[in-house]
Amino acid sequence: MTRDYAWRTGREAILAFGQPGQPTVLLLPPLFEEGNRTRALLVAAMRMLAVHGIASALPDLPGTNESPVPTLDVRFDDWCDAVAALAGGPDLACTAAFRGGALLDGYAPGLPHWRMSPETGARVVRDMARATALTSGTKAGVLEALARSEPTMLAGSTLHPTLVSALADTMPADDDRVRTVRLEGDALPADAYLPGKPLWRAAEPGRDDVLAQAIADDIADWIDACGAR
Repeated sequence: MTRDYAWRTGREAILAFGQPGQPTVLLLPPLFEEGNRTRALLVAAMRMLAVHGIASALPDLPGTNESPVPTLDVRFDDWCDAVAALAGGPDLACTAAFRGGALLDGYAPGLPHWRMSPETGARVVRDMARATALTSGTKAGVLEALARSEPTMLAGSTLHPTLVSALADTMPADDDRVRTVRLEGDALPADAYLPGKPLWRAAEPGRDDVLAQAIADDIADWIDACGAR
């Protein structure tokens, strides 16, 4: 079901599964093009969470997906305000943040946080600059510096320098209740490693039902471990 939610200056769409009264997971998707490549994966995981009796909500952040806000007009504080508004929803059991979405779960305080392959803001900006450099002929470092000083297209999105600078300086928030998962073969530390491919790096959007099931199962176990249902 698609509905909407209010934040500081407007309304955005939110995709929701489940029934009222069920524990609810607030999904925070990867940022920019990574969000497009993984949306089918996240929606599949939401359907599988419903089998566990867990509701879920996947919002459009300002300037993303079907948002009426132009990406160039978005500021990092807009995303923070949107997540804070969503955090007041009923029956929330935890957040589930993917990649750059982990930069925002700290604005849903008091909830357990589940994170998949979390990224720093600096790496998000660097990866976008590198992807742009492959086709533009301009070095990634030059693009990154330019994006901090004037509106610049990075990986298909034209971004305001205020957003780029704030994003590049942001780290995932520290919290006592965080579970981090990564894909099998990832050398970085994690609480668990799930089977699957990094769809966020694919050339086109994709779906992996095995990974989606593993995500849903692990989130359900985490909610139970936190006593959230």
